[in-house]
Amino acid sequence: MTSDEQKKIQTFEARVRQLLLQYRNLEDEIARLQGELGKKDEEIARLTSELKSVDENYQHLKIAKFVEISDGDLKSAKQRMTRLVREINRCIGLLNAEEVAVEEQSGDTAL
Repeated sequence: MTSDEQKKIQTFEARVRQLLLQYRNLEDEIARLQGELGKKDEEIARLTSELKSVDENYQHLKIAKFVEISDGDLKSAKQRMTRLVREINRCIGLLNAEEVAVEEQSGDTAL
């Protein structure tokens, strides 16, 4: 072998070693990145679950607030109904009194 061939072989061996070193470094980096990806996937799953829980709590709060408003409206509606019933009773009383008065007048003229 000539010295030129010897140099080419040494250069080739050095480049192969460099490639192997780069390959190992890339394998290590891939393993590290896959580990990080797994952690991120777990965090995404946890945050998704937490988001669902918060959304459910928000929906429950909206329903509770609606029921609370409905209770207030219910009280108001009951008070209004009570006033209307009193007014209707007063009107019925006036009509009955008028009917009695009309009957009394009819009875007086019949005599």
